[in-house]
Amino acid sequence: PTVGLLDADVYGPSIPRMMNLSGEPELTQQNLMKPLVNYGIKCMSMGFLVDEKVPVVWRGLMVMSAIEKLLRQVAWGPLDYLVVDMPPGTGDTQLSISQNIPVSGVVVVTTPQEIALIDARKGAEMFRKVNVDRK
Repeated sequence: PTVGLLDADVYGPSIPRMMNLSGEPELTQQNLMKPLVNYGIKCMSMGFLVDEKVPVVWRGLMVMSAIEKLLRQVAWGPLDYLVVDMPPGTGDTQLSISQNIPVSGVVVVTTPQEIALIDARKGAEMFRKVNVDRK
């Protein structure tokens, strides 16, 4: 299967490091960003567009605009799956993605600490409320 991986954690993008990728995406003739590829997976992240040492200090609307660009202005090509790595919680990122792209399911990943589990449960409940299948 052809897989894309979108890092929607604008404030703390980790996909570039986890996927061993660096550099800026090239642009197509249509001015779309080409995903960087490793391990056969097409990846896109704010981490490719900003210096990892510089904090992203944006309000919600700018974050939503950035996520919209990462979704719509990328030359993904045909994909069987688009995996979206989101920050913890139930904020603008999760709500915006669940409302703007067809989400067939969500896998909530967490660490075993109680405080992390509380956030994970809230995230699962939010996706239930917007009718997204949880795994």
